Amino acid sequence: MSNEFGLAKGDALVREGAFSNSLFLLKEGTLEIKKRHGGKEISLGHIQAGELVGEISFLTQEPRSATIVAATNCVIVEIPSEVFNKILKGLPPWFQSLIKNLALRLRKTSSKINT
Repeated sequence: MSNEFGLAKGDALVREGAFSNSLFLLKEGTLEIKKRHGGKEISLGHIQAGELVGEISFLTQEPRSATIVAATNCVIVEIPSEVFNKILKGLPPWFQSLIKNLALRLRKTSSKINT
């Protein structure tokens, strides 16, 4: 079962380098994506209501590539790995592979851009 919770402006949802067993749906509000680069923290963009957060790290089982902070007060729906995997197992194997391969390719491309 998914879990809904609030996040106050300025609070971090996930931290760069951390591992997680969940992905998130931003139900209300705006999140900011921040990344450490050259000793500084830079803003990479924003996530709006209706968008997923943390899906790449979740699917690739790798550390979070950025910190996600609430730019406004937010309502978040947490989707734990047990819930996601239960749904994923009901999909054809080729579709499961497609989802994981797309996530891996996006992660590789992002890491090349960030270096």
